[in-house]
Amino acid sequence: NSFSHVHNAMEPGYSLEVGCMLTDKKNRIWVGTENGLYRFNKNDLLNSDLNKSKLPFEKFLHNPQDKQSLPGNYIISLFEAADGTIWMGTYGNGICQYNENGSFTNYTTQNGLCNNFAYGIEEDLDGNLWISTDNGLSKFNPNRKTFLNYYASDGLLSNQFYWTASYSDKKGTLYFGGVNGLNYFSPQQIETYPNTLKPVFTEFSIFSNPVTIGKKYHGQVILNKPVSQTAEINLSYKDAVFSIEFSALDYFLPDKVRYAYKMEGVDQDWVE
Repeated sequence: NSFSHVHNAMEPGYSLEVGCMLTDKKNRIWVGTENGLYRFNKNDLLNSDLNKSKLPFEKFLHNPQDKQSLPGNYIISLFEAADGTIWMGTYGNGICQYNENGSFTNYTTQNGLCNNFAYGIEEDLDGNLWISTDNGLSKFNPNRKTFLNYYASDGLLSNQFYWTASYSDKKGTLYFGGVNGLNYFSPQQIETYPNTLKPVFTEFSIFSNPVTIGKKYHGQVILNKPVSQTAEINLSYKDAVFSIEFSALDYFLPDKVRYAYKMEGVDQDWVE
């Protein structure tokens, strides 16, 4: 009996520091390391004399000039979905999907992921991905590209999970290990909040002072009725600094309400 050293046959030039591995349906072996993502064919591994020949492999690295490259070199979780899609979690750069043309599609907190340190990835019976992170558990719908996030306030033992401490059984129950113990649940029994919220303006202020309905400012009345019922506001150049407060007026799990705004002529993108 003996051990074969894949590292020596690959000759990468430095220590790989392997953190996760995956064998997919196409007999490809994926290796996540601190210095990039590696892939080689399982048959090449089994049929080669690693003491005499080199092992052919592919290496994927982050390229700052290519937005479709690997988003980060530190890979800490790997997962193959039921449809054969390869997903990976990174240490600080969110999750990404491998596309068979060699490119990657990245999802981070900017897209709705609860945290960019993705420790574990599992799939439920409906095809949703569940990602355990350093701050919460995310449910991701790959078709809609949407996220739902869960925290200790929703019933989790803690917000912080452990590396590769995840599992899904044949019945669809998901298991995630965290710093305070083991969380397990059936995704089909997790209720989602059904309301589609519509924000309303609650207050209009000039130089941080709330505007009073019917009161004149620099010779003109700014608000004749509540700002929530006002379609247009005219201001003097002297009232150049103003602010608008808004709310969804829904107090069931308010920490789950996310807002985005954009001032035409000022903001190029939506601000969250």
